[in-house]
Amino acid sequence: MWGMRVIIPRFLQEVMLKELHSEHPGISRMKAIAGSHVWWPKLDQDIEDLVKSCCACQSVRQAPPEAPLHPWSWPSRPWQRVHIDFAGPFQRKMYFLAVDAHSKWPEVFEMSQTIADKTIALL
Repeated sequence: MWGMRVIIPRFLQEVMLKELHSEHPGISRMKAIAGSHVWWPKLDQDIEDLVKSCCACQSVRQAPPEAPLHPWSWPSRPWQRVHIDFAGPFQRKMYFLAVDAHSKWPEVFEMSQTIADKTIALL
């Protein structure tokens, strides 16, 4: 015994895993059940490996929900919306990028410092 849990010898671990997995409860539930009753080294890893290799478990696995896309609306005129960013360092220099969302026209400026005052002055 280890506390309230039974230490399972190596030759019975596979049998115990099959018993824990008999109703395909999934990784989290299997770990919770096992953690209350049994123990052996790398028990959590053995559970993860078993569930990940089980075709039945993988076929009903919940996929993460898809995030809805929210594309930008198309600007009605040039320079209505501008995307800006800094790029670099590239060859020990920093660059300020501004791209018109309507025409995709890029403007690129080399900057000695990427501080707010210099950025505002450039804009």
